[in-house]
This record gives sequence, structure tokens and C-alpha cells, in this order.
Amino acid sequence: MKVKTLLLLIILLLFVTACSSEPEEPIATATPTAAEVQLTQAAQTIIAQLTQSAAGIPSATPLPPTVPPTATLTLQPPTPTGPTPTASETSPPTTTALPTFTSTPTYLPGDPRGELGASDWQANFNQSSDWFTFDGENASILRKNGTLVLTAKNKDIREIWSLSYPVLSNFYLEYTVITGPVCQGRDRYGMVVRAPDPNSGYVFGVSCDGSFRLRYWDGVEFTVLQDWTSSELINTGSAVFNRLGIEAQGEKLTLFVNGGSLAELEDNSLAEGKFGAFIKGEGTAGFRVTVTEVRYWDFEK
Repeated sequence: MKVKTLLLLIILLLFVTACSSEPEEPIATATPTAAEVQLTQAAQTIIAQLTQSAAGIPSATPLPPTVPPTATLTLQPPTPTGPTPTASETSPPTTTALPTFTSTPTYLPGDPRGELGASDWQANFNQSSDWFTFDGENASILRKNGTLVLTAKNKDIREIWSLSYPVLSNFYLEYTVITGPVCQGRDRYGMVVRAPDPNSGYVFGVSCDGSFRLRYWDGVEFTVLQDWTSSELINTGSAVFNRLGIEAQGEKLTLFVNGGSLAELEDNSLAEGKFGAFIKGEGTAGFRVTVTEVRYWDFEK
């Protein structure tokens, strides 16, 4: 009897020990979603890059930007010539049909266009290589339908221009420009010539009220060579065209509008450089002009 009791006690003890040594039931773990995996990987990548930067280890070299074939010509970015405005006054662009003019040209006596024959170069505004274009907060100069459209979005800044690539020394250069739906007072537009870069050049402009002016810009300030002077040669107001020209021969600069001579001046500040177009809305936010043609005659050829 004692032996049976002892055996029962041993069996009971073994059973209790086995039960207490069984492993606990595992806790279920949620499988991460694909989005969570991607987020984790992205975070790990960012951390790795920050760690490399902190340790002075260079990160992967970015691929060079794709350069279009026409960008082999080095063009300079536009440079505003006035302070950044405190407030911007803009007007939405409007679509206005360009006025049509007679296809039979008539030239005044002494008009270079009628005396020089075929030009050496004509801008093709369908090609990006012919002119530097941009669309900024205060102004834009863009190619559109075979023309160059200049818009002064903000009237609180000074002239803004962009340049084309040819470098000229002695030449006759001519633009045909059509004013937009609003052109008033001293809203103005015109030509930049002999500009080594956007920070200097001669600036020849005409205003919507029929005046013209020539200045030299040295990157810091303007020097007035010919102050505002009215001329009946200039077509005034909106939706009109004007043919602007500059003849440069050494120190002599002769200004033309619509084939007529405006003034002849002398200055030796610049001997050669690129040329460009500028715009300035003196009283009109959203002032716009369209350049339909640019030609030059190179006297050095």
C-alpha cells in the first residue's frame, strides 16, 4: 500500500513539473504592408545619406543635365537693372491679333534698310538658339508663333532684357516691334547693343508717347548719352509698329526709327558685344510688345 501511494505521488509530481515547463503561447506579430516597407527603406536611405555627409563620404554623383544640341552657343541670363519691387502688380495675359501692315516697303532717303541690300543675319524665333528666353515673376521674354514677346508684368522695376548670341563690333542692327493692347506714356521698349554680358551695354529705347533715349549701362548706373527727345518719326500708342535701328561705326552711334535718323552721337565706352531686347512698363503692369523681325548687317565682313 505504501509502495502504491509512493508511486502515485511520484507520477503526480512528474505531471505537475511537465505542465509548468511547457512554453508560453507565442504572441502574434502583424506582417508589415508594402507601403510600410517602402517608407522604412526610404527612411533608411535618408539616414544613410545624412550619415555619409556627416562623415565626409561623398554620396552618389548626380547625372549631368541633358543639354539640347542648340545650347552649344553660350547665352547669358537676363539681368534686371532695377531693385526688387516690394509689391507685384500683374495682369493676366490677353490674346490680341497682331495688326497687319502693307507688304510693300517704302524707305525714306538715307534709310539703311533700303541702301544696304540683303542682311547678313536674321533671327529665327522658332529656334531656341537664336535668343535667350525666360518667364520670371516680374517679366518674361518668350518665343511665340515665330515672334519674340516681351512682357513687363511689374511696373515697379526698371528695364529687363535678354541677349542673343552674335558678337558685333561695327554694324547696322534693326528690330521691327509691334506694341500691345495698352501702350501709354513712358512705357518703353527697345534695343541693347555692344553688350559684353548682361551687366553692360548701350540701351536705345522708344516710349509709347513718341520719345527716344540712349543710355550706357555699366552694371551699376546709367549714363545718359541722349535724354528723352520727342520725334514725329515714332508711331505712338497701342497696336502700332516701329522699326528701330542702330548703326555703330567705331565711336559713332546713329539712331533710327522707321528709316529716319533720330540722332548721331559719339561714345567710346564699348567697342563690341552682343545685342538684345528690353522692356519696361512705366505706368502699365502687363505692358507687352512683340518683336516680329531682327536683322543685322555686319560691316566687318
